[in-house]
Amino acid sequence: MAESEPVGSLADEAAKLLRAVADSSADHTCTTGWCPVCRVVGYVRANPEVVDDVTRMGVELARTVRDAVETALNTPRGTP
Repeated sequence: MAESEPVGSLADEAAKLLRAVADSSADHTCTTGWCPVCRVVGYVRANPEVVDDVTRMGVELARTVRDAVETALNTPRGTP
């Protein structure tokens, strides 16, 4: 059995997924130029820094949601 790679944080796994999509060499041929997968792959290949940017934004979004939930849970009822 092959040894599996440990699962990382959500941001790490998202970055791995975007890199895998960008590195994909499938036999898919997009004839229209509108295929969303081809467009994303092309964009990521042309702009590899986007993976880091998307990862960073995802982490910030998760922190914002966490902070909002914590605030909502810690606010006494009847307090505006």
